[in-house]
Amino acid sequence: MSNLPPKPDSRLARINRLPPKILSVIFILCQRIWQICTNQLESHIGRSYECQLALSAVCRSWREIALDTTTLWTYIKLTRPTSSPLSELFLSRSGNVEPLNIDLRMIGSFWQTGGHLHAGNSAVQILNFLTPLGAPPSRWNSLHLEADIIETLYSSYLLFQQASFPSLRSSRLIYSGSSEPATDLGREIQETVRKAPLKFGETPTQLRDLKLHGLLIPYLLGESTHSQLRTLEYLELKFAGGFLELLDCDHLPAAILLSGHNVNFSDMAALGQPRVLYPSLKSLSILNVSCAVWVLNHLLTLDAPQVTRFELTIALAHWYRMDNNISQEQLISYIATSNLLHATTVPKPLFPSLLHLTYSNAIIFASERDLKTLLSAYPQLISLSIPDCTTLTPLFWRPWLVPWLEQLQVGVKDAKQLRKLKSLLIARREAGIPLRIVHVNHAALGDPITPAALQELEQLAEISLTDTPDLKFAGLTDIWGQ
Repeated sequence: MSNLPPKPDSRLARINRLPPKILSVIFILCQRIWQICTNQLESHIGRSYECQLALSAVCRSWREIALDTTTLWTYIKLTRPTSSPLSELFLSRSGNVEPLNIDLRMIGSFWQTGGHLHAGNSAVQILNFLTPLGAPPSRWNSLHLEADIIETLYSSYLLFQQASFPSLRSSRLIYSGSSEPATDLGREIQETVRKAPLKFGETPTQLRDLKLHGLLIPYLLGESTHSQLRTLEYLELKFAGGFLELLDCDHLPAAILLSGHNVNFSDMAALGQPRVLYPSLKSLSILNVSCAVWVLNHLLTLDAPQVTRFELTIALAHWYRMDNNISQEQLISYIATSNLLHATTVPKPLFPSLLHLTYSNAIIFASERDLKTLLSAYPQLISLSIPDCTTLTPLFWRPWLVPWLEQLQVGVKDAKQLRKLKSLLIARREAGIPLRIVHVNHAALGDPITPAALQELEQLAEISLTDTPDLKFAGLTDIWGQ
């Protein structure tokens, strides 16, 4: 028996019977899943190419299929300001016309080769070596640009003014550095941000998905930028709260409005804030709000009647300044009624098509007040997410504020909140408007949910448990592509 030749792996033989086109699709899906997983783990940041290289090294058949699958090689990750043999290899295998996905990480060791002083020229450097290699911006399908130096991120915005992006569908511009700037950088940061607004040389007509983290409103989104983003379907804004004190916002139209009394919408128009129509915008996320005036100033220019999903999270640092409580109440009023508090015009919701709402605020009294205002304005909601779950009280009020609510996502922190959730499920069932699906995040719960307690909840609704903080289910869209 020992002299017999080894039996070939039957699994490999079976999978090789699949048509090459099917294997090619499987390879692409594997690469996209691997990309998402490695992007979420900093320890894997240098391993983004392993999937493609491993698949092409299994056997001769797989290598031929992998090399013929140009889409497999269109993900180009750059971790230094100069070209590398690996990036050149991928570009050579990506063909001449296949849309490219560019991932530029200007973080950590990125500057070991060029130095911090060259940070402002990084975008130009990247453009200069990618274009001769056959990767001009005209081929870019997506761009992920991340920096841990705030000036670097904003200086890189000049890239959008210097090139055209006719195929760009998704862009993520992320600041991942410290939220507390050095005090001696205040004037330098202001000057950098003022000189480098997010402005496109040519309007990106295919842009659908835009994620901006590290915002320093009002200097980023102006009237000209708004008009260039009308094709957006998904917009996510996250603010750099620690930089609040470096920027003066008293001159903003929103700040001027808040300084007056009995303000009507006509007064807003008189301040020169034209509303720009976003006819296709479906999802809007505004995260880590540290200054409600900034957000209000942005929303004053926004007309998005088709938004069905809205997310608003308030940063704890927001409460370090006493005037923020008043401005936040005004912000919530505007989202709910399209007007500020004490306005005399007829109220109407800012997002008339809204069906899904996420709201997070660690301050209990503000959370209860704001939830009541928002739920009263949007009774048509079918799903609600309260990650902090500081209160469920507004969901008990009669008449029911959101009678068509089907799905609820909450983060529970103690047994009292768990009992409150159970009482809510019972009350809505008895009223004939039961919740159908409940997602419970118990990451902050001291003791695990007992099987008996879970069984009681499952008798009232379909329950799913997770202990992963800030869980989002939107990642599957990245796997299947835009």
